[in-house]
Amino acid sequence: MIRKTRFKWVHKNFKNFLYNFFSKKYQFKYRNQIRTCALLKKKTFKVYLEDLRFFEKSLYFYTIEKPLEAMNCFEFIVNKLIKNFISLDLYEEKIIKTIQIILISNEKPKFFRQILLKDLDKLITLKIKVISVSRIRTKLGIVRKWLYKNKNQQTLFVSSQTIGNHPLEKFSENSSTLEKKLILTQTDFVDYQIIKARDWFEEKTPEINLGFFYLIIERELVGKIFPGKLFNITGVYMMNYFFSKKKEKIFNKKTIVHVLGFRKCFENLNVNLLKKEYIFDESFLKFIRSKNLYNWIISSICPDILGFNPIKAGLAVLLFGRNEKKLNTSTWFYRNINMLLIGNYSQLKSSLFGFIKKLKFFSSNDSYLKKILKELELPKKNEVPSEFFSNKIDESKKKKEIICIDELEKISPIEIQKILEYIEKGGDFMYKKVKEEKRETGVSLLAGTNEKYLKKFQISLKEKGPLKLDYFSKFDLIFHIKEKPDKNQDKKIARYFFKSKRNKKKLALEFYELNRISFEMLKKYLRFTSFNSYPVFTENAFQVLRNAYLFMRINLKRKKEKNKVTFFTISIYQLESLVAISEALGKMKMTEKISSQEILEAVNLFQKRFLL
Repeated sequence: MIRKTRFKWVHKNFKNFLYNFFSKKYQFKYRNQIRTCALLKKKTFKVYLEDLRFFEKSLYFYTIEKPLEAMNCFEFIVNKLIKNFISLDLYEEKIIKTIQIILISNEKPKFFRQILLKDLDKLITLKIKVISVSRIRTKLGIVRKWLYKNKNQQTLFVSSQTIGNHPLEKFSENSSTLEKKLILTQTDFVDYQIIKARDWFEEKTPEINLGFFYLIIERELVGKIFPGKLFNITGVYMMNYFFSKKKEKIFNKKTIVHVLGFRKCFENLNVNLLKKEYIFDESFLKFIRSKNLYNWIISSICPDILGFNPIKAGLAVLLFGRNEKKLNTSTWFYRNINMLLIGNYSQLKSSLFGFIKKLKFFSSNDSYLKKILKELELPKKNEVPSEFFSNKIDESKKKKEIICIDELEKISPIEIQKILEYIEKGGDFMYKKVKEEKRETGVSLLAGTNEKYLKKFQISLKEKGPLKLDYFSKFDLIFHIKEKPDKNQDKKIARYFFKSKRNKKKLALEFYELNRISFEMLKKYLRFTSFNSYPVFTENAFQVLRNAYLFMRINLKRKKEKNKVTFFTISIYQLESLVAISEALGKMKMTEKISSQEILEAVNLFQKRFLL
């Protein structure tokens, strides 16, 4: 039952919401949606609960508490507004049918087992996996609307069995002056489907299994949900006598969810809505759904140099970065990955540095000491790094930066230590969101050094004892690059050269090297993963990571007992490096969960530092 005074209040506020809601991204999206529904053959009208809450909180709470009544009111108002846009010719031809409201909630889906009986007939959000879908059935629905009016009370009644919305006609002239009564009765055939589903959170925790539950979808929502898919649904949790046998007079009460709106979930992609630049790019959508993203990305890095796939994979890890971490202090923390190249292969180093400079949304600095210190503006001794940086940073320049130092040996060890400490502690910026603070590291380091510089440290370890400036441990990835002949690689290059000259075709290279993705595709994918990929560790992956970390610590301890000098340490910082590399690999592959495969690949890349 909806009182007429209440209906007037809903009509006024909801109409005001439809006409005046404005956002920077979509502008007057509901006003435009009314026009498109009137001019095009659209049968549904989407209303986002987040927009209602932002515009009119009282209307939002009314919708949450009484969703079915709100839906009836909203549909009545929307259909009335849409018919005002339709010309008489279209109206007579009945081209535009009744529009159905779809409520969409952006809130996180609730656990189905946490919903109690007191939540019946209230709006809920669920993430479900569809098990089976019935055929599309048709039932005869009766639409009744009546209005009672007298001197004392004016009430508008909308029956709970209403399945369509039609504008109320004028009062009957033959009715008495004391009470005017209007009854509008109409029969309509309504399509519906029964869907058997399971809560997606129960799929993750099979030890807690509450079985299946049922969904009922009606009218323009039928035929759009398929078995095996994931959906975020918005609906009413209710008891229903829908499953009944009239002949036997057996009424089976079943708890169901009356679906009022839903959105598809991407099982492989952690994203619900894609921007226009991704939706209309078919080649990009095919690329992100590929199962071989890892090989495609590695082959696209420095394509002018063949081989060196581990180093290219390390550079890809550096570019993609790790996940954001939310601390107990309601702050977000994010640390980038540092990488060091040891060797005299200048062509490879220059190619890697040039590739980073080509990425315009990354900034790289020159390798000389004065320019680096001037760019970084290292804090003074008595100044706290975080306070210093929060004063110096410009909020408009919150971009990820990669500092490229070509020749690390030209900088003194003390200054290198300062730069790394600055990156670890002070090289971050903080900015406040609505109710939380976000802390991000804005800088990561890609450095190169000579092998002779490394031998000096080995001599100092033998003569002077332990090294005080242990800045090698601050690099998450360390690779040794040597310019020495490689028979297999030389044969591969020679075979490719002669066959391509003879047949004028690329026959000798691998598939991913023959069909590389474009540089713009890689750049677009980097932007996409930074906002849409947040992989999570599985329990098996954590066990593999722990065992690998303990094995490396034990192996390093045995080497020290045998008096084998090494300047690489294995501590908690290296464990964090393994976690960061694994997360970057997960983001690169767009996986929802980080498995043992990513852990083993991360350990393989991390252990390249021990190969002298």
